[in-house]
Amino acid sequence: TWTNTCALFESNEKDLAKIDETGHVKVFEQPGDVAVMIRYQAKVAVFRATIPLGAPVENLPVAKNFIDELVFKKLQIVGMPASRQLFEKLRDSIEIQRQHKNVYGVVS
Repeated sequence: TWTNTCALFESNEKDLAKIDETGHVKVFEQPGDVAVMIRYQAKVAVFRATIPLGAPVENLPVAKNFIDELVFKKLQIVGMPASRQLFEKLRDSIEIQRQHKNVYGVVS
């Protein structure tokens, strides 16, 4: 967070980006998404940036639903290879939630 006499600049991810006393945003080595909120009087604006890892993303698992498609697209943008174990765990978790909804009629 940095404040000058007129505006407030704030990063949502302190480990990804820092705002200096001139309002310049410095990003670090860690890949991911960061947003910087700027507030001036009653106005608010947000700057969003993606910090890529830059690794080649190949051999993605076959997308089984639209969530997989969105996740794989994001991994390609960030340049972060997918872990099959991670996707299997996520898919299992989503399936458990679906079964819970079917049995109890609610989403937890």
